[in-house]
Amino acid sequence: MISLTRLNSLHYTGMASSNSPQGTANLTINSSLVLTFVVSNVDFGVGYTNDSGGTVEHCIIDTNGTNPSGDCVGFNSNVQPFELRNDGNGNLTVSLVADKNASTFITGTSPVFQYFVENNATAPGCASPQPASWSDANTTSATICPSKGFNYADGSDVMDINVKVSIPQDATPNSKTATFTASGSDV
Repeated sequence: MISLTRLNSLHYTGMASSNSPQGTANLTINSSLVLTFVVSNVDFGVGYTNDSGGTVEHCIIDTNGTNPSGDCVGFNSNVQPFELRNDGNGNLTVSLVADKNASTFITGTSPVFQYFVENNATAPGCASPQPASWSDANTTSATICPSKGFNYADGSDVMDINVKVSIPQDATPNSKTATFTASGSDV
């Protein structure tokens, strides 16, 4: 049995005691290194180099706006460069390597297989793309965006890799393929 006079002497404040329990939320965000070739195929098409005279002629085509030279027959003009995008969550240092050089890719007398790197016009992503002028593609890896300079922020995370070929008239006729491989590092 409870006495009403006793209840009147108890006081409730609604305050927590000095021994309040606490909870902690934890998470770890890993770095994500993701490079994507948005444009992954440079297709110069099918054609041949016209032999118009005494010396070995060359058909020159590139992705930087040079239409096929007069010695080119049938090849595509206005071919887009490779577009490489940083889809990760951090800035990257980027390297590029080809699986073939000019003589193993194209064959013939004095073939040319070159590339250069520039920022994409609509989403420039690299602080210092290199090489900035035509350079021979080869099987040794080369840094194309140094010092973690390849931005990951959407809208500023793309660079173009332009390709140029010079096909000699005496190149071995057959289908030709070369592969570029990009790799990224956050160190």
